[in-house]
Amino acid sequence: MIPSALGGPDALCTFDVCSGCNSNLGKTTDGEIMREDIVTIVRQKFGMPGYSGKIPELVLPASSMQTGTAFEMRIPHVGDIIYHAPPQVTSSMDDDGNERFSVRGTRKQVEAIVRSKQAKAKRQGRRMLNPDGSALTSIEDSIAAAVPEDTTEFKARFTYNEIPVWRGLIKIAFNFAHVILGDQWTFSQQAEPLRNAALGRSDNESVAALVSGIRIEIRDLLLRDERDKPTRHLIAIMPGEQSRIIVSLAGEELLTVAVRIDVTTRQLEDGLMASNRMMVSTLPKGGNPTWGSLADFAARLVADDYHAVHGSEGQP
Repeated sequence: MIPSALGGPDALCTFDVCSGCNSNLGKTTDGEIMREDIVTIVRQKFGMPGYSGKIPELVLPASSMQTGTAFEMRIPHVGDIIYHAPPQVTSSMDDDGNERFSVRGTRKQVEAIVRSKQAKAKRQGRRMLNPDGSALTSIEDSIAAAVPEDTTEFKARFTYNEIPVWRGLIKIAFNFAHVILGDQWTFSQQAEPLRNAALGRSDNESVAALVSGIRIEIRDLLLRDERDKPTRHLIAIMPGEQSRIIVSLAGEELLTVAVRIDVTTRQLEDGLMASNRMMVSTLPKGGNPTWGSLADFAARLVADDYHAVHGSEGQP
């Protein structure tokens, strides 16, 4: 139901999917949401490894505040932040056909590039000169004489791509709907919009049409006094004139949405009566899965609280 790399426990797995389809989803819908910065941040925060057993680095594009040089900022789950800048080589030819070049990078990068240039010049029977026109006799001395650029402040850019995040959350909602409503909904025409979005078949506009915002306070109402309430994963169906499934991962607002679900009154009544399930929550790393029955769910939705959070027309 929830990808294992996001803390989905085995207790919430649904086995009604072929291995080939599951593998394909791991490379597409699940793979795309896993590459998002916000998901990596959540996985690092709660220590969620993938199938490899590793917790991914957070990789952000950055730049030096002093020089404007482009860097790659790599933030591991444990350890120091690493700043990496690819070497920059600027080259031009003078009137005599001689190459003039400059190299910017770490000492190791600059030395490797200059040695490569020197070897090429030697093969061509040419020689390399220092910027002042003197013969290059020592690469080490030439590098030591260069003007160093020190960077102590960086500016990093966090990106949030809505469509892959939404598609991944829609897949969770679809899996949840299958569990609580059964095959009579899953393989119906009503399920087609969610099914297509979850399988990566629908376009971005169709994905966006299925998703709406939801007040984060809904978590307080539905989770009540459950263990570690602020960071639990939560999935719940909110029946109404336009029914929706709430998906909220680890209490993160950017991973909290309401997914529109088309379901007939008969499908809803038959499915919920058979499963007696309206919601489920787990700890962020997958422990303590807790299902909410029809009676339990109704008890949580005190009329005044429900309207305060859900809206006067039953819309999130």
